[in-house]
Amino acid sequence: MLHAWILLAAASATAGAVEGADGPFPTTQEGPMRVVLTALAEQRVRFTEPGSSQSAPTFLRVQFKLQGADLSKVARVGNVIITELIDDTGHALADPNSYDQEKLNGSRTIDVNEAIIAQGGPAFVESFEVSTRGARKIRSLKGSLKVTYASAPIEVTFDNPLQWAGKELEHETLKKYGVRVRMIGPGQEGIPTDDKAVGLHVIEGRERLHGFEFYDDWMRLMQVRPRDMLTADGATYTAFRSAGPAFSEETQLVVKVFPEVRTEEMPIEYYNLDLP
Repeated sequence: MLHAWILLAAASATAGAVEGADGPFPTTQEGPMRVVLTALAEQRVRFTEPGSSQSAPTFLRVQFKLQGADLSKVARVGNVIITELIDDTGHALADPNSYDQEKLNGSRTIDVNEAIIAQGGPAFVESFEVSTRGARKIRSLKGSLKVTYASAPIEVTFDNPLQWAGKELEHETLKKYGVRVRMIGPGQEGIPTDDKAVGLHVIEGRERLHGFEFYDDWMRLMQVRPRDMLTADGATYTAFRSAGPAFSEETQLVVKVFPEVRTEEMPIEYYNLDLP
């Protein structure tokens, strides 16, 4: 028997709106930047069919949204890190020691457009151990989310990036802003040898990176599919596979860098939340 419950919280006040099919959608937000808990869902599954070997996950799922007046200035976000999640029986539903360094320090670019604002801000959904049977509340939920605000990015162009295969990209602008990126060529670190893929390993300065673009010999933006991979020593890098032309001496790489960034750790703190 499947039990699924969802508890929705109200959206924050908005300063402007555009009309949509279901009424006005917010186009701006007000107030300080904050991480708002917007939903709780809990699932328990028990199969009653005799001899059934089926299984399904049981979980407590929590949704947060990032909101506030500076939402449009957000350039990167980290991961939601939960350091305390305890139900009213005293049972801990999250292990603060379960996060590795990649999870603690990692971040990704985010495009906060009007569609995301209309949905109440970017959402973050995390799953945890289901609450103890008989529990009625989440006694305490604490954690944080790292948020980076940035100015408009500047572009650094590298002709024939394959010449840097196995080496760090060298450019005064990257050096100035503390960005270190290693080029991984075909046949290196698990990259295929067909010249349709390359890799980029960000060594330092990830918070200043807006992203990477590749252009072919006609200066057309190449369509690439990114995929996270691991180097031989366990470091994460991004492999880019071209959906069109191969990478060649005529290829250009554009590295987009934020010259001005400000990183803030947003607190998450809730008490006595009703379970669904």
